[in-house]
Amino acid sequence: MNILILSEIQVYPSLSGGQIRSGSFARALAELGHEVTIYSFTGRKKEYLERKDSGATLLENGVNEFVNRQPFFGACQWFAYKFELPPLWSNLFARLHTPKKLRELADAADLVIVDFPFLYPIATRLGKPWHLNTHNVEHQLWQNSLCSPLLVPLVRKMERSAAKKADLVIACAPADQEYFKDLNSVVLVPNGIFPEDYRLDPEIRESTRKELGIGEDETLFVFTGSNFGPNRSALVRLQEFCADKRALLAERGVKIVVVGTVAEQSGTDAKQELNDARIFQTGFVDSIQPYLAAADFALNPVFEGSGANVKNSEYIASKLPMLLQKFGTRGFQLEDKVSCLMFDFDTLADTFSAAAKLSKDQRRAMADHAFSQNEVDISMRAAVEKYLAEAN
Repeated sequence: MNILILSEIQVYPSLSGGQIRSGSFARALAELGHEVTIYSFTGRKKEYLERKDSGATLLENGVNEFVNRQPFFGACQWFAYKFELPPLWSNLFARLHTPKKLRELADAADLVIVDFPFLYPIATRLGKPWHLNTHNVEHQLWQNSLCSPLLVPLVRKMERSAAKKADLVIACAPADQEYFKDLNSVVLVPNGIFPEDYRLDPEIRESTRKELGIGEDETLFVFTGSNFGPNRSALVRLQEFCADKRALLAERGVKIVVVGTVAEQSGTDAKQELNDARIFQTGFVDSIQPYLAAADFALNPVFEGSGANVKNSEYIASKLPMLLQKFGTRGFQLEDKVSCLMFDFDTLADTFSAAAKLSKDQRRAMADHAFSQNEVDISMRAAVEKYLAEAN
């Protein structure tokens, strides 16, 4: 098929969990022999500053992405992002206008996939079969917002309308599938990745640990995340925990590295900050793999939000034993003390201690069990094959 994906934001290179889901979905479709084009309504800050024109890029994975870089759209997206508002601007625009280039791409398409629900009005005008690819139950993400009394009803109404009008809804977690099934037919496509991309090099482990100053008798925990509300909330709690338990963490040889835009890059030397505060924040990195390779355990302290965490798929594929909140297990088959260690912030110190005491064989067994239980679910290729079979 010729498949057109509508996205509010540029998908490649994929930096956030949502972009990873969208990018992996498109890549899987392309690898299965379909012609895939993404139409993205906004680009990246750097390209706006460089005054780069709108245009298409054919990527190495076979996906073609056209990015609309009109400054007005970029400004609207920046405003929503800056003030932590849902992108209702795109829903309003989608009700009024269909860009010419998008109409041309749609004319050649056999199927349209709308990424997130906000752009769905455009799909209803294109005259093509269309599926709604959800990343969350969207309105649930805004329940703790200062504007939630106004925003949540608006987002909920829009989201339910999109789900009802689509030819099919794609959910990323069983709880989301349960929510949408009263509105339409729903297929489950978990937040998968390509596990072969996460085969970690032992030499990278050694060099990264040396760079960070991690001793052989110390245990390193890695938390990856983008600048996304639930990640930020979790990081604040983690920082508070480290400040309160710094002496205890030092006594038990525990160090934590936080990787990604969930935190601003630390201004001090990595080794010094890890020694003093027991936690170091990298900020944006080109690749998370060196830090996954260096870590002894993966950490997911997220306790709110919706959908399922892409980071769990990355952790499982990397064969890292995981520490996570019960909330963070949603969408995955995980069992406490068998395939992971579960905690809340009141018990985190004890959980860190218990993890550090596990032998290498016990850690490997825990990671292997998590992988065997979730191997199919973390493979985006397998999930998309199943989706296409069910859709037909």
